[in-house]
Amino acid sequence: MRVSLIVDVEDVAGYREGLPALLKLFSEYQIQATFLFSLGYDNSGLHVKNFFNPSVLSRQLPLVQKCYGTLLPPASLSKKFKTLIKNCAADGHDVGIKSFDSATWQSHALTADREWTKRSLQWSVESFVDLLGRQPEIHSASGFVINAHLLQLEQELGFKLGLDTRGKTAYFPEYQSVGSQTMQLPVTLPSIEELLLSDGIDLDNVHEYLFVESQQQLPHGQVYQVRAAYEGRAWLDVLEKILVMWRSTQWEFNRVTEVIDGISADELLTHQVGWAQYRPHKRYMATQSLPVDSSDKKKISEA
Repeated sequence: MRVSLIVDVEDVAGYREGLPALLKLFSEYQIQATFLFSLGYDNSGLHVKNFFNPSVLSRQLPLVQKCYGTLLPPASLSKKFKTLIKNCAADGHDVGIKSFDSATWQSHALTADREWTKRSLQWSVESFVDLLGRQPEIHSASGFVINAHLLQLEQELGFKLGLDTRGKTAYFPEYQSVGSQTMQLPVTLPSIEELLLSDGIDLDNVHEYLFVESQQQLPHGQVYQVRAAYEGRAWLDVLEKILVMWRSTQWEFNRVTEVIDGISADELLTHQVGWAQYRPHKRYMATQSLPVDSSDKKKISEA
């Protein structure tokens, strides 16, 4: 069995507290992961209504975090934390990009036009090149919110991999009759936050339920999303427990580049991308759906 950890670093709390803690934890367990950075602005305050909803577990974020973009100006991320980003790459982890501004992306991307989508993506690419001197090969849409323009642009800009959806196996995506030859490797496992909303699950046993969820054999292994602002802070001990369980049963930890290097494009199917509702917040996230029939693909290409 194998698992790939993808770490989302999207806000000040994630960078300042979560990222150093996760790097230290992974170093102790000799784990290589994939880090995805928002390189624009922290506008977390735009989601302030969620932070104060009693049913939302993300209330644990620092108060100042909830003020960026409202009572406080947006915080610039790549400038403030560039040394941490460079150190992460130097440690041998995969590094890629999240949406330039996570909160704004989640609020606007679904209905955004091509120009807005391209501008947002290019800002992330340019910031990454300025920091690390090379083009990013991995992109992940914040909140699993996509549009058809994004899928096209990932291919046009030469991305090797998209981590934009939930699902079970690697595939080529098609959304609203628009396809892309940039491979999607979906997140396969539920988050701690999702599991905690189930009856009988709490912080003392959630790692056991996550371990059970991970036992399903999948063609390209499990993919688990770690959010620096949450699993890297208040839930760090929970994350360590699940890492210990995976380690004790001889699981392999792979960077996503290691996974996709072992996948032949010829073996992948094209799947539609749909929307599934996940808790908390009853939010819809882009999710791998049905395979596309080859005859349907031919009709689309001829249209």
